[in-house]
Amino acid sequence: MKLPQTFHSHPDVAPQMRLAKKFRVFFVVAAVVMLLSILKAAVHWFGLEFLTLNTLLTSGIAGAIFILGFLLSSVLSDYKEAERIPTEICVALQAIHGDVASFAAANEKVNLSACRATLKNIVHLIREGLDHANNHRPKIRSRNDPGHGPRIRNGVDSAATC
Repeated sequence: MKLPQTFHSHPDVAPQMRLAKKFRVFFVVAAVVMLLSILKAAVHWFGLEFLTLNTLLTSGIAGAIFILGFLLSSVLSDYKEAERIPTEICVALQAIHGDVASFAAANEKVNLSACRATLKNIVHLIREGLDHANNHRPKIRSRNDPGHGPRIRNGVDSAATC
C-alpha cells in the first residue's frame, strides 16, 4: 500500500522541525520574563515602587503559583486524554461494524448496508460538530426526524435499525 505524501514511513524521513518552532513557547516566555525583569529594575531604580515586600505579599504570590501548578498539572493529563479520543472512537465504530457483520452472517434479517450508512452518518455528524462553520456545535435533529438514527432505549442500542 502506498502512503500519501503527507505520511512518512520512517521517522528519519520526516522533515525536521526548525529550532524556533520547536521551542517557541520557551522563547516567548523567556522574552516576557526578560521584559518584566527590565521593567522591575527600572521601577526600583527610579524609586517608583508602590508595594513594599512583606510576608503577606510574598505568601500571596507563592499561593498563586502553587494553585497555578495544580491547574496546569491537570491540564496536561487532559491533553493526553484528548489525544486518545479519536483512536477510541475509530476502534469503537470498527467494533460495532464487525459485530453487525458477524450478526449479518448468521442472520439474514440484519441489514449490514443500513448499519454502514448509520456508521457513516455518525462519522459525518462528528466531523460536522467539530467544524468551524457551526462554532463546534453539531446540528441537533428532533427525535421525530426519520434521519435521526438509532435511539437508545432502556440502555440497549436498538440493533434492529442496523
